[in-house]
Amino acid sequence: MVTRLANANEAGARHLARLGGLSEEEGRIAWRVYCHIGLARADAVTGQPDNRHGAYLDREPIRNAVANADELLALRPTPWRKRR
Repeated sequence: MVTRLANANEAGARHLARLGGLSEEEGRIAWRVYCHIGLARADAVTGQPDNRHGAYLDREPIRNAVANADELLALRPTPWRKRR
């Protein structure tokens, strides 16, 4: 289960990096921001990343997440019950 969760996190970061035209490190930052604010999550059962809506997979929102990462990560995380 832990391996699947790690694989899902890594796949999500790679996916955002590829879609946003970012480096691997920036992809990890974007994935961390997306998970923190409730736009994405790592599915531990399937080992796949899960995105809330395809509109957040465009280049502009991904780059905005990286540019504003410090501000967004300083916010309280969105509770799971309100994410879906």
